[in-house]
Amino acid sequence: MILRGATTPELQSALLDILDQADGAQFVWLKNLAFAVANLISGGSPERAVALLKRTTSSEGFVILDLGDDLTLEHKAIWGAEASDPMEEFWCQRLFSSENNAVLAREVLAAERFGAADFIKSMVLDLAASEDSLDQAYAISIAGYSIRSEEFAVTLTSCINNRGVSGRAAQHAFSEHEDAICARHWVESMWNATTPEEFWRCMIIAKTSMDARVSPDAPTSSSWAHYSPVFRRARKEAIKDRNKE
Repeated sequence: MILRGATTPELQSALLDILDQADGAQFVWLKNLAFAVANLISGGSPERAVALLKRTTSSEGFVILDLGDDLTLEHKAIWGAEASDPMEEFWCQRLFSSENNAVLAREVLAAERFGAADFIKSMVLDLAASEDSLDQAYAISIAGYSIRSEEFAVTLTSCINNRGVSGRAAQHAFSEHEDAICARHWVESMWNATTPEEFWRCMIIAKTSMDARVSPDAPTSSSWAHYSPVFRRARKEAIKDRNKE
């Protein structure tokens, strides 16, 4: 959530009036505000929220607030919005329009981080049940990038021996799923290490398969919390490297 509960209906109306009256050049400077307002009104006025989000995402220019892991206020405003039929349709469009695997992975990450995890699960199961191979490919691809990919094991393996688009998607998604399991194993081993040498060895191995699904925070019970800044840098480098692939 961004501003929800922090404003009155009168202030919401005033903010919407400002945004509605802004021309293209002025709107560029109001993008962060527009994202926040769209998120704010998504529960009571979903159609208007979606319209504002579409206008804002299509407006060029200005720096969007960075939230880390290549996520921005745009991601939080969209995926942290209240669920509704218009918003879920917009979410579907958002996923289907991802221009490459890195963008799709980022959208799935944002959805699950900012409150739309149930939508992602429902979408994966619905698409996987389709007879259309393209729908199946989308289901498998989304599942492979999910932080809960282990819950979708049946979906991930259902088309892995197929030829065509669903088979290729399944092979790539299963690889992403296995990387996530591998990264979690080595990161857990790293924080539970009994010697400094074991800690560094596990971190080096974990870096080869880490992505943004791995938490940057050390468990409170770990003896190696003082190495957290080093781990966060390694994690950031790993995410950057994976986005280049």
